[in-house]
Parts: sequence; structure tokens; C-alpha cells
Amino acid sequence: MSNNYKSVSIAELIEKYCPLNLTKEDYKSVTLREVDDDYRTKKLFFDPSYQRMYGSWDNDRKRKYIKSIFMKWIYTPIVLAELSKETAKKQPKGVRYACLDGQHRTHAIAEFVSNRFGLTGRIEIDDREKQFNNVLFKDLNAREREIFLRQTVEIQIINSQDISKTGQ
Repeated sequence: MSNNYKSVSIAELIEKYCPLNLTKEDYKSVTLREVDDDYRTKKLFFDPSYQRMYGSWDNDRKRKYIKSIFMKWIYTPIVLAELSKETAKKQPKGVRYACLDGQHRTHAIAEFVSNRFGLTGRIEIDDREKQFNNVLFKDLNAREREIFLRQTVEIQIINSQDISKTGQ
């Protein structure tokens, strides 16, 4: 089985694997891409039969995860399975992956860049510590936004051909 592990920037994670439909403005501010008004960013499907119930992370837990991205602390990879053509047809347009592990982490990133909660805590940026108190993504200065969007997370993508070969 050819499991694909790779590091992706936060901007690339939003652009290619976003779990939420972001507004056109939020999407543009993160990816710097112009899109049509009806463009859908949502690329992930979540199956409640094997996912922990969404919502078990409160804003404090989300803030800690966002801080860990800024601080380059290592987390386990986000695991995605590429949807087969048959399964993709049953999903809304644009959904290409099922999230096997990492639902809360991907949602926390998407919610942060779409200003649904703010960053709190002491973070080292450019060799200096800075205190944040519920600061929304849009209220970070340009350098802080750039640093966050360039940080990387690990993802693993399981190809749909590999899944069908194993009989799953």
C-alpha cells in the first residue's frame, strides 16, 4: 500500500484539504487566489461512524493547537483517504477526501483563519516572545499571518486505488 506522507503549509492545507466552506474573502486572504463567488473550499468528508463526535474541542483546546503550529511543536499526521469515484459522486461537489484522523485539528485551522476564534498565549515570533489575547487571524499583523500560513503540518493520504485493492 502506497501511503503518502508529506508536509504541507497551512495555506496549502486550506487550499487543497479544507474541511469548511470559507467565505470568498477568507479563502483569498489565506491562499491569495481569486475565486468565483460560488467556489466551494470544502474538500473533506467526515463520517460520524468512525470519527469522534465533532465539538469535543473547546476554544481553549483549539487555541493550544494553533499555538503549537506557531511554535512548530510536532503532532501526529492528519490522515485522509482519497474518495473513490463512486463515493465522491454521493458527496457535495468538490469533496475529494474522507478524514480518517484529524477532524478537530483541520477544523481548528479552518476556523482560526476564518476568524471564528482568536489566538491566546505567549508565542515566540522572530526570536521574541509576544503575548496574544483572543486575537483573530485578520487582526494579526502581516508578518504573523505569513508565519502561520507558512508553518507546516504532516498529512498522510491513502489513495483510493490502494483501498480498493485491499477489499475495504
